[in-house]
Amino acid sequence: METIGRSDLERMRDWAHEKVAASAEPAWAWYQHMKLRETLDAILYEMDQAGALKTRSQAEDAEAIQLMAKARSPKTPGLERAGLGR
Repeated sequence: METIGRSDLERMRDWAHEKVAASAEPAWAWYQHMKLRETLDAILYEMDQAGALKTRSQAEDAEAIQLMAKARSPKTPGLERAGLGR
């Protein structure tokens, strides 16, 4: 099974955009090309949003891990004073 990547979707969107801009197609084809272009725009937008969310989630995970590591560190003054340092 072949996977379609972002560059393939962008190429299809550009093709549909060229067809719409040329105005050489019948009305029914113009409408189909517009629907294709709008659908591809929506898919690409959602891919961008998912990528941003994944990046943000990874950054939040890394920050949480750092905070947990600091809390367990014996060099944390607050923990040593409370008698929790190791």
